[in-house]
Amino acid sequence: MPGINDLPAETLGMIFLEIFEPCGKRDFTPRSTPFFSPECPVDPFYLGQVCRWWRGVTFLTKKLWSHITIVHPKPIHLARAKMWVERAGKYPLAVIISQSKDPSEEEYNTTESLFTDVFCHPELWLKFGVSINGRIPRGFLPSLEKIAKAEIPRLEEACVVLGSRLNGSQHEKGEELRIKEIWNVLQDIPSLIGLLWHAPYASGTNLSHSIKNLDLESFISVDAFLHQFCSAVNLQNFIIRDLSKRSSRTIMPERALLPENAPHIVFPHLFALKIKTELDIRQSLQRLVLPSLRYLSLAGSGLRNYNYRDIVALFCRSQCKISAFYLQCRGLTEDEVIEWMNMPQLCDIHSLSLLAVNITDSLLLALHRPARHGSQACYFKKLKHLVIGTYSPHIDAGNLLQMLESRFWTVPSVSGQDLPETELESAIIIVKSKTSEMKVYQDELIERVKSTTGSSKILAFIVPSRHV
Repeated sequence: MPGINDLPAETLGMIFLEIFEPCGKRDFTPRSTPFFSPECPVDPFYLGQVCRWWRGVTFLTKKLWSHITIVHPKPIHLARAKMWVERAGKYPLAVIISQSKDPSEEEYNTTESLFTDVFCHPELWLKFGVSINGRIPRGFLPSLEKIAKAEIPRLEEACVVLGSRLNGSQHEKGEELRIKEIWNVLQDIPSLIGLLWHAPYASGTNLSHSIKNLDLESFISVDAFLHQFCSAVNLQNFIIRDLSKRSSRTIMPERALLPENAPHIVFPHLFALKIKTELDIRQSLQRLVLPSLRYLSLAGSGLRNYNYRDIVALFCRSQCKISAFYLQCRGLTEDEVIEWMNMPQLCDIHSLSLLAVNITDSLLLALHRPARHGSQACYFKKLKHLVIGTYSPHIDAGNLLQMLESRFWTVPSVSGQDLPETELESAIIIVKSKTSEMKVYQDELIERVKSTTGSSKILAFIVPSRHV
């Protein structure tokens, strides 16, 4: 019987790739210990130690060396990383470098050496992620400039996390300038379509036309927000994190109403918008037109500065069809939440998340199918995925379980009403404590799903760690 070593090199290489290419997307999440492959406890070097034949196959299979991750860079990493890059040859690379929270001088020097001595051909990068704390290595910016000047740049995704400590000193001002230069060079890379930018500054060149996915956490004033990103006409997914991290002088005064003739800014391809803010951004919303918007997530106490009518106006102006809506605002009253639920543009959503809102018996009755509270016969007729929390112990557990039962299973028509056939596929309920009633219903649901052909339903009651 032929053994594995009788297989052609190409076939054996494909088997090796299956070992190092597990299902699921790779990400830029750094782990706590140094390693060289993002998702595997071993790396291709170990395969090469089995026998001479396997070592030769690992040399030939360049894709095995296409991902390299270095966490908390140390001098002992340099020689091995250089060997890794040499074995990758000209195959497109995904490079991740993640410093510790408080890097030593040795770690800084090692990071500098990685950019200047190891990754000498950044024009081969397909993806890169850096998490740098403290001083920015001098070799980082020149590496990006090489990519921008390449005849055919390959870089598609960049993840930049810069935790520089800026306090206004002359040295820190130099760091601020370097951060802005890094941002500007990234906008000059025509192949870049995805950018995660978590850094103190994002001012300078406007966002590149090529970028489709942007995850932003940066010191940018609210009034500069639209001005800087209005050129990103191809933007499809936009996450704006913690706009509260702005000085008070950048906040637009509430009395400064938008002139009726102010031009609207159209993002024709924006599919998903996620905003977390403690500020009043109604002026920004009043200028947006988002005809392709399907996913909207709003979080932060700033939502209380304006009501649902501002969002309704955005929907009407954009003539968009929302399929997923996520709302997280601590302190919203029951009536305010019901107002949000009454938006006609949300009636056909498939996914709904209500977090940090005041969950009450009346709200649960409104979510029942058919509605037992509110002005509509049935809210969210096409709902498939539901997340609500936090559910308090003083709320009647019967109302919660009856609402879930009505959503998970199609019930006979009531009083001549034709109820929608769409059933929940998943529900996540954030609770302060999981009761015996919840456990019994969860077990019953699992058994019913097992006995129902073609049924697939998920129910989870989650207790946050602070409540455990």
